[in-house]
Amino acid sequence: MVRVLQDARKAAGLEITDRVDVRWSATRDDTALALRAHGATVAEEVLAVSFTEAEDLAPAAGGLSTAEELGLRFSLARRDPAVG
Repeated sequence: MVRVLQDARKAAGLEITDRVDVRWSATRDDTALALRAHGATVAEEVLAVSFTEAEDLAPAAGGLSTAEELGLRFSLARRDPAVG
C-alpha cells in the first residue's frame, strides 16, 4: 500500500519532502483492516499529515486514484506548508 501511495505522489509531481493529506476507502475487508491497523505507519512513510478513512470519497486537488488489486480508492493532496 505504501508503494501505491508513493507512486501516486510521484505521478502527481509532488516533491519528496511535500506533506500530503490522504483520504481512502476500501471495498476489500482485508485492505480496510490493514489500513486501520497500520495507518499511522503508512502515513509516516508517505508523509501524510492526515490519513482518513472516508465513506463518501470525493476527489481532492490531486484527484481520485484506485488500486483495483487491493480494492482501494484514495485521494491525496499536497498540504500547504502555511497550513501546517
